[in-house]
Amino acid sequence: MSANPATNETLSGIAPCPADLRAALVAIVGPENVSDDEARLRLFSEDVWTRADHVAMLAVAPATTAELAAVVKAANEAGVALARAARA
Repeated sequence: MSANPATNETLSGIAPCPADLRAALVAIVGPENVSDDEARLRLFSEDVWTRADHVAMLAVAPATTAELAAVVKAANEAGVALARAARA
């Protein structure tokens, strides 16, 4: 996907994830628990934003409270907001 320099969003409406944040999240929860699949991101976004005006940049599935705490810390350090979603 190519980015729109005026909005820093990809053409599909998904903001790119900082590479260092993605790497940190993969290190925390494992690559199988971090997804940037557009269909999955849109599904997760509908759970948070009813009109899906914003689309999540990643879906992350921590398995433990320690992983959750580390994910929150990494996102906070990167200046990225979190939203919970209850989809499997």
